[in-house]
Amino acid sequence: IDEGDRSFGNSGGEGGDEGTSSRVIARLKEFMSDTENRGLVLFVMLTNRPDKLDTDIKRPGRMDRKIPFFYAETAEARAAVVGAVIRRYDAAAMMFTVLGYQYEDSDLAAALQAIRRHLRADGLFLFDVWYGPAVIAQKPGDRSVETEKGGCRILRRTRAHLDTNRKICDVHFDLTHWDEVGRATEWEEDHSVRYFFRADLESHLADCGLQLLDLLSFPEGRPSPDADTWNVIGIARAI
Repeated sequence: IDEGDRSFGNSGGEGGDEGTSSRVIARLKEFMSDTENRGLVLFVMLTNRPDKLDTDIKRPGRMDRKIPFFYAETAEARAAVVGAVIRRYDAAAMMFTVLGYQYEDSDLAAALQAIRRHLRADGLFLFDVWYGPAVIAQKPGDRSVETEKGGCRILRRTRAHLDTNRKICDVHFDLTHWDEVGRATEWEEDHSVRYFFRADLESHLADCGLQLLDLLSFPEGRPSPDADTWNVIGIARAI
């Protein structure tokens, strides 16, 4: 959660949405306090103004660890920062379809170049993407999924559109949450995700000093993904 003081700030305000934001944030706080989720879900929040965060979001059980970051003020501290920036590793991972959110080739190249800078020669890069043959074959459309837990119910409806020229899938989400007493909260989101064919990945990776070694189905790990394999894991090597 970036700029946490804006989402969880003590300045409050309904934001002109008839209190929907406040109810969503209240449900999120409740979720964070649920002991059944402890050890299963990790929240990371960033803020430049911790003084503006609500007191209840900072209490133990919600944000348990507070890690301050300060500007380096000594030569030793600056050297340590530089060392961390230029350090190289044996492996790097970029999961949760992060590459798919790099819509422009320039953004994709910048992300892959950053990975390559931090890998030693022969270091491995693991990533996941939407697989082009499956996206084209299955043609994402309108879908509806409903889940229920602890007396609460969530309905997720999606509408998708393929831009085959840009190789991007635009997805609109409508979500409705009913609490234990039947009160409904609604919100919507839009996500655009880029999908890749093997040749695309080989070319983009090679341009940034990386060689594609293999693609596997995700999460099964089967070799030779096909038109039924929407998500794939890629393994590349720094050259």
